[in-house]
Amino acid sequence: MIWFDNENQVQIDSVFEEILKILEKYDNPQLHQAVVAKLTEHVLASDKSDRVSQTRAKRKGQNQDGRKSS
Repeated sequence: MIWFDNENQVQIDSVFEEILKILEKYDNPQLHQAVVAKLTEHVLASDKSDRVSQTRAKRKGQNQDGRKSS
């Protein structure tokens, strides 16, 4: 699931406008779609690696019995 925080709406709009200006230089809808796909891939991959890191950290905090270490 992807969502954005409304508190960052101004910043999100600003970045979106910058990306849109760059894409408008190229009259190629396929290129536009490929850029969106690449950005999505990048964001989702970084989110996945964050979750993997969090899971590993949680596991490290537990001993072999499954109890949290102190």
